[in-house]
Amino acid sequence: MMATNLTVLNETVFEDDPFAELDEAAIEQEELAASFAYIIVTILVKLAVCLAAIAADIFLVIMICRFRKLRSIRMNMFILNATILSVVYLLCTPLYFMLGHLLFNHNAPTLFLWQTQNTLLILYNTFAICMAVCWFLTGYKPLLIKKYQKYSSHVFGTIYIAFIIEWIFAFIYSKNHHIARMSIFTVFYVIFLVLLVILNVLKTRVSMSSDCAKTSYCLNVANIIFFAYLPMFLFHIAIRFISNDFMFYLEFIPELIALAHPVLIVYELGRKDKHFKTAYKKSFERQHEYEDDNLDEVSDNEIGDTRTNVISVDDNRQTLII
Repeated sequence: MMATNLTVLNETVFEDDPFAELDEAAIEQEELAASFAYIIVTILVKLAVCLAAIAADIFLVIMICRFRKLRSIRMNMFILNATILSVVYLLCTPLYFMLGHLLFNHNAPTLFLWQTQNTLLILYNTFAICMAVCWFLTGYKPLLIKKYQKYSSHVFGTIYIAFIIEWIFAFIYSKNHHIARMSIFTVFYVIFLVLLVILNVLKTRVSMSSDCAKTSYCLNVANIIFFAYLPMFLFHIAIRFISNDFMFYLEFIPELIALAHPVLIVYELGRKDKHFKTAYKKSFERQHEYEDDNLDEVSDNEIGDTRTNVISVDDNRQTLII
């Protein structure tokens, strides 16, 4: 018994040779496993955020289309068109590859998808900046807006036609001029962002009409849209100068910010505008009546006060022009 205890006490444990060669294959497998786990987690998080953004966009489209008072304000038509484009942009990738799986047998050309996404994103930002400019001119130069009000019904159609032509030419010449095409969104984004910053500065320095305060949320929505893409824009500039694996692990952060901004827009509209707030309550609290703010009726006084914001109103319904 004593010999056994001494044997245990005298047992020597040998450490690994610190100068031995490392198993590079095992280390590489561990790194690949960690990277794979990271990719899976980030994909699932982005998928959840993307679904929330699509749900928020669809909810906002339903709210504007459902209530006449929301449709009667021209600024909301910019929001409606931009929101529809956001839904199309988020859904075009999975739908395209699902269709490509059936038609091209896993070899769907991605050039068509990339060109379409690029055009949709530029068009989305165009509607946002047009809304901000229109809001500012409505408050600063209302007579100017009233003077050209008869042309307002053609604004949306003109924008769509211009970008359809741009998309066709971009797709035709994309194979030969793909490098120049990659910079188009950057050019549009920088110009629009500078213009938006100028509008934010001017808003604090010039006198605006009292009616402009009713739709002050328009500038906030435009700010959310453009500044949501700013981290991604700065990130792609940074990776040109800082190229390492650490930047790869940070890429999902600006992507999440860009994806999640529709949720913030829905929240901002409900917080800033009483009509949107009432519309939200009517949708989720059907047992309550809000007689003080009937969203299905537009009074003569409201039409007179917001005449520059109305596309077209007849006796029966609001005409939605896209």
